[in-house]
Amino acid sequence: MLVFTLFLPFLIFGLATNTYLFPRTPVTVLAAICPAIAAVILVYKTDGTAAVTSLLGRSVDYKQIRPTIWYIPVVLLLPGVVVVRYGLMQLLGLPHSLPQFSVVSTLLFFGVFVIFALGEELGWMGYVIDPMQERWGALRASIFLGVIWAILHIPLHLGHSTLVIALASLHLVGVRVVLVWLYNNTRNSVFAVVVCHAILNVMFTLFPRNSFDAWLIDTLLIAGLALALSLIWDSRTLASTRLPGWMERLGNRQQES
Repeated sequence: MLVFTLFLPFLIFGLATNTYLFPRTPVTVLAAICPAIAAVILVYKTDGTAAVTSLLGRSVDYKQIRPTIWYIPVVLLLPGVVVVRYGLMQLLGLPHSLPQFSVVSTLLFFGVFVIFALGEELGWMGYVIDPMQERWGALRASIFLGVIWAILHIPLHLGHSTLVIALASLHLVGVRVVLVWLYNNTRNSVFAVVVCHAILNVMFTLFPRNSFDAWLIDTLLIAGLALALSLIWDSRTLASTRLPGWMERLGNRQQES
């Protein structure tokens, strides 16, 4: 409830001014800082300054990512889905926008999206998800959190059809399942989720979804990925104490080298 309360001024300002920070990025996106602000307020209220410092420190908990083979899905998994969507649209002859970008603009977008991702994930993953998983299990908790996340994103999709908004919401639920899977398999690393989240947003900027077909393919791919992860891994934890064979072998090779 606190997140929704903090979100309201951003929503009112965005709707009143119709201002955009970047192409296809309304000013309402600044509300991404609301989950982190809410988490800081609640943590400070219950446990004081030291707990707030500990929470903020999780934004750079990269040492949690062990073995380092987990950087592969952190960096490539969700962005790979966007590339597959782009490839499928080309293969099927569906209309789509050609990516236009430079190294400088890509790095700039990444820096901005890291800040936005920190604003969200320090709240969602750094504060909220652990007690939710303890109560409902990983899959149900990630779906429930994904629904909340999707509701908060609806203002970003205003102007699209109801069907596209529904697809976007389903897509976000699927993404949240994947992010929780990454979080649980990187020993609860918020940093891992932030990096993945930021790279995914960069990919959406470089490969925009300008048609219903793009939204549909993206959503089907993410839904399929989330379903596969929930079937392969234990749905109660979305994690395993033992890595899949191919990842374990690569991890062993890394340690030997």
